[in-house]
Amino acid sequence: LSPTMVSISIPLPRASIPTSITMHRQRTASLLTVLAVTIGTSLFLLTSKKYEYDEAAYASLLTRQLSPVSTDPEFKARAAGQAISFYVKTSGKKRYLGRAERIADTWGKDADSITFLFDNDDKEAVDEFGRERPWAKIQHVEGTERFGEYKITGGDSGAAHTAQRLKTRAVFASEFRDHDDAVTPEPPEEKGQQQQPVADWVCYLDDDMLVNVANLKEDLIEKEPLCAPNCLIGDEWGHGGDKFTAGGWCMQRPLAARVSELLKDHTDKELRWTSTDDVSFNSRVIRDKLGVSPTDSERWCSELIMRKRHKSYKFPKVPGKTYWETVVPNLAVYHIRFLWSDDAAEFSFV
Repeated sequence: LSPTMVSISIPLPRASIPTSITMHRQRTASLLTVLAVTIGTSLFLLTSKKYEYDEAAYASLLTRQLSPVSTDPEFKARAAGQAISFYVKTSGKKRYLGRAERIADTWGKDADSITFLFDNDDKEAVDEFGRERPWAKIQHVEGTERFGEYKITGGDSGAAHTAQRLKTRAVFASEFRDHDDAVTPEPPEEKGQQQQPVADWVCYLDDDMLVNVANLKEDLIEKEPLCAPNCLIGDEWGHGGDKFTAGGWCMQRPLAARVSELLKDHTDKELRWTSTDDVSFNSRVIRDKLGVSPTDSERWCSELIMRKRHKSYKFPKVPGKTYWETVVPNLAVYHIRFLWSDDAAEFSFV
């Protein structure tokens, strides 16, 4: 037999390569964990220092951005002459009725007109609330008792959204019920009847929002040249590419009249407005049907602003009293979490 060349392949132990890879992966994972902890700790220390130890400087920064709109007497007089019709979405449930009472007894007294849109929960207590506060108007909106179920585990979000749409429709139905002509209403027919002044602006707010009425009027006048005659002003946010206002809005009367006519002539289904009173309302009604986008105001601060970066600065989650004393006085509309309580030395939650 002739000799032959034999090629012998010696396999490596099966565990050798995987073990090497596994060890490498473990070392990489350990390094990444250390890096993540280091970065997280650094960010925590930075934010803690920013919010807890440098509060005065931070408040000063925001104050410079939120200085009074104007000190010009003519501007202030023109702003003060603007009439606003406020509508507040609330409920007869004890927690929400307490919010309505706070509003009515504080900034509600400064309003030209304020209407509380209730459901039918605890009607007797709600009606008593109205009798004790003649400056506040009360309206029960049928079919809105389940408006808060979207927040409840197992709740019916569809019913909640229907309730939201009904209360939004009630704003326009109520505002233009006495004034079919939004600009030049006919004089009252009955002798002695007082015609409600026609509002320049219609504002719709959640019951956890507070208002500095004088600041709001100045803010609206300042923003008006940017969007007239179709101004929709508020704390603007984005969701899935759709712009909306959080916590409520103020709408210039000509735009409100257009919305009123649109809602009179079309069902929610026809408008494809089948969900919420914020994102869906803004996208389906305001944008799609009327071609309008909201105008953002740095003087509106909803609860969303406390947990997201917005308007080129970030509000601290737990700001202190200095913040309340220096920043909040220059706001127009803000969430109740900005309300400072001296007794509790923390922000009040209602």
